[in-house]
Amino acid sequence: MFLYNGEQSYSYADLLKAVCMDDYVPLLKTHDLFKYFSNLIKALVNNKPLVLLDSDLSLSELGGINEEKINVIEKLRTQKFSSMDEVVKALQQSASEITIFTSGTTGQPKKVIHSVQGLTRSVRCAERYQWQVWAYAYNPTHMAGLQVFFQAFENQNTLVNVFGLARNEVYSLIEKYSVTHISATPTFYRLLLPFEKEYSSVQRITFGGEKSDRHLFDVIHDIFPLAKINNIYASTEAGSLFAAKGDCFQIPAPYGINLWLWMMSCLFTVHCWDGRKVLVLMEIITIQMI
Repeated sequence: MFLYNGEQSYSYADLLKAVCMDDYVPLLKTHDLFKYFSNLIKALVNNKPLVLLDSDLSLSELGGINEEKINVIEKLRTQKFSSMDEVVKALQQSASEITIFTSGTTGQPKKVIHSVQGLTRSVRCAERYQWQVWAYAYNPTHMAGLQVFFQAFENQNTLVNVFGLARNEVYSLIEKYSVTHISATPTFYRLLLPFEKEYSSVQRITFGGEKSDRHLFDVIHDIFPLAKINNIYASTEAGSLFAAKGDCFQIPAPYGINLWLWMMSCLFTVHCWDGRKVLVLMEIITIQMI
């Protein structure tokens, strides 16, 4: 199964059929998650550019967008695929550019252009990832939402949409579909409190997008006692930059020595010297180079 979205469900066969249809929308603005994902994949596997529009943002906030072109269908001589394996391979080799916008939480949203390779560089594909069921808890037009989608899609995992749902609805879906992976903001996890029972199907919890704290980590571990917990920092401009397990951050070696990172709309400044220490807004944490 590809996607559970409210009362609707879509298989990978449904997605394959949609991807092979001869049209796409370069400027799509929609709340329909399946339509959004199928349009995204169709554009990428056919090497077409795409602008991702947050359906909750006003167009007046997005500079350079021609309102008359929004949701206008263009005919496309699509590649015809016989399997999802072929679709995944075509996406991984895509030459498309994707335009996304910053969230606008600290000012006017900014336009950022990414290659598919840049957006998917942190994706891990292997047989051991193919059983995963992801709770989809991010805005699909934002960096974190895209990265969760690509990780799930390239391994042909199941997505369960929990974005914007109430606490009892989220828990019901986690239990109903035996969710194994959740990646979300600390705000999302706080909305899960208080809790009444444990959920043992969840194997991995990822925090991202905001600063968190040890108390929240501990409470989430009580809810999902079998889950490993980590924290990933990503920006709209740069994508995933590093991950943390507890208080130890792991930075990929290519980012290396004397790396300056501008974190979370300037909430932190990170200055890395030889991979040993990082100053993050008045506190010292240890860095482990990987």
